Amino acid sequence: MAERCHDCAFTHGTEASNSPHSVVVANMCAITGEVFHCHINETPCAGWAEARAMRIASPIKPIPLSLVSAGMLVDLVSECIRLAKSEDEKANV
Repeated sequence: MAERCHDCAFTHGTEASNSPHSVVVANMCAITGEVFHCHINETPCAGWAEARAMRIASPIKPIPLSLVSAGMLVDLVSECIRLAKSEDEKANV
């Protein structure tokens, strides 16, 4: 398996892992099976591949992105907005 890049969204403490948007999109892709691409070299993300491998090994089957409920996506977007506002508030303190 390929190595994760230095800023992988699936590696705790990286810039990408501190971005609510990147984390939500990366995890949604891991759950649904949609390919999440590395922002460094545009290949499938190595962290995503690891997460998919763990997910495939579990008894839970991947859900096609087209079947993910609109409500779930709205909840995820709302959480991203909430986290982004929280980060902005902390930065302005």
